[in-house]
Amino acid sequence: MTQIKVRPVEHKVVPRDMVGHLGVSPADAKSHFGHQPEVAVVKVVDASGQKLTVVGDAGHWKALLASGEARDREGVFLSREQWPVLLRGWVQAG
Repeated sequence: MTQIKVRPVEHKVVPRDMVGHLGVSPADAKSHFGHQPEVAVVKVVDASGQKLTVVGDAGHWKALLASGEARDREGVFLSREQWPVLLRGWVQAG
C-alpha cells in the first residue's frame, strides 16, 4: 500500500458527481469511488512543500477529523487505496 504524508490546508466534502469538475472522468469516478455518495477533496502540502489536491473517501476524512489526526501539524498519512486521485496544485472543489 502506497502512502503519502501531507499537511492538510483546506477540505470540502462534495457529492461524487462533482469530481468531474476536477478533471476526473465519470468512469474513473465510478471506478475509484464506487457507490459512495460523497468524496472528500483536500488541499494539502507534501513534505517537499508541493501543493497537491487529493480526492478520496469522505468517511475516512471525517474519521481523521474526528480523531484529530487531520489537524496534526506534523501531517497525516493518506493511502493510495482510500485517496486514489492526486492532482498537482490546488484545485477548487465546486
